Amino acid sequence: MPSEVILFKNDVNTSWSVFGESTRWEAVATNDGDTSYMYDTSGSNQSLNGIVMTGYPTLISDLEFNHISRNTIASGSRLRDRITLNSTTLMNGNNVTPSTTYTLYTRSRPTNGDTAAAWTKDEINGIGTSGIDDYIFIANTYVEGELRTTYADITVTYTGTVTTAAPTTAGPTTVGPTTLAPTTLAPTTAAPTTLAPTTTAPTTLPPTTLAPTTLAPTTVAPTTLAPTTIAPTTLPPTTLAPTTIAPTTIGPTTLPPTTLPPTTLAPTTPAPTTSPPTFPPTAISLRPFNRQGQRLRLTWR
Repeated sequence: MPSEVILFKNDVNTSWSVFGESTRWEAVATNDGDTSYMYDTSGSNQSLNGIVMTGYPTLISDLEFNHISRNTIASGSRLRDRITLNSTTLMNGNNVTPSTTYTLYTRSRPTNGDTAAAWTKDEINGIGTSGIDDYIFIANTYVEGELRTTYADITVTYTGTVTTAAPTTAGPTTVGPTTLAPTTLAPTTAAPTTLAPTTTAPTTLPPTTLAPTTLAPTTVAPTTLAPTTIAPTTLPPTTLAPTTIAPTTIGPTTLPPTTLPPTTLAPTTPAPTTSPPTFPPTAISLRPFNRQGQRLRLTWR
């Protein structure tokens, strides 16, 4: 019977870690052992989706969820798969205990768990009320070692024939020129936009230490200036014009006569005069010295 293998194209969450690739769905797209894989050590759930079925089946007989997984140590850690439909219906798989070597584990689901009927292409592609939302890898709560999955896919098996649409080749079509009427657009006034101020945190630059620079000494050659001879300057004689000052005649000044008021003198009564006593002549002799130290003799009578 024909079948179609569909790979995942999207990580729903990032609960499991990844090795060898940047995403989980890329890590499980190839069966390359420990070159690339997704893994869990804490008992979490990892969801994948993004599958797209491209065939056109008349009837789908089975849908298989396949994964190749292992544990890094021999332990009782278990792994289980689950499909969610329409965000509510859960289709749980069986618990498996991966060995220390990669082993293929398959879970067959012939019918849709929400409709109890055969699957349709739209349901597998997540379309409709009973479409598939995602596929979940469930690790048990306590994990010993490291659960790894290196490959996973969905395999759809048909019981009917697969019909594909035949390609259609259309002949060239010639379209005549079209003249469009001019359109006048009404002016649009945009409301002003006020931008909130942006505060930029100051940036502290680390100090920069510059290496010291040693400059080579520079020798400047002496410069000899040629003597400069300045020619004497002869100034022409300056002749001043004579200045004649006009004589100034001052006219005579006539003073008005001054009349003094008459002065009346009070009569004066002379005081009686008492004649001093008369003494006989006395001869007084003085012996002064002149400037030359010579003695002078004076006599008064």
